[in-house]
Amino acid sequence: MTLKLGQWNAICDVCGFKLKSGKMRKRWDNMYVCDDDWEPRHPLDFVRTPPDKERPLPWTRPEPYPVYVEVVEGDIIIEE
Repeated sequence: MTLKLGQWNAICDVCGFKLKSGKMRKRWDNMYVCDDDWEPRHPLDFVRTPPDKERPLPWTRPEPYPVYVEVVEGDIIIEE
């Protein structure tokens, strides 16, 4: 291994191996890792759905008024 100015010894955050700083890469989660432990960020991390305010509902119904049913000795009385 030859001396390269501006490089230093560093430890991989995943495997713990000692490497030169020029051989390490910064991963998406701010860890400095060797080439074997480097992985790209998953594309589904960037998928976003539109907010609910921008998507109108296809149809709606109003909430019905409450209907109270009262049973008095076999007779049914409906109160509104």
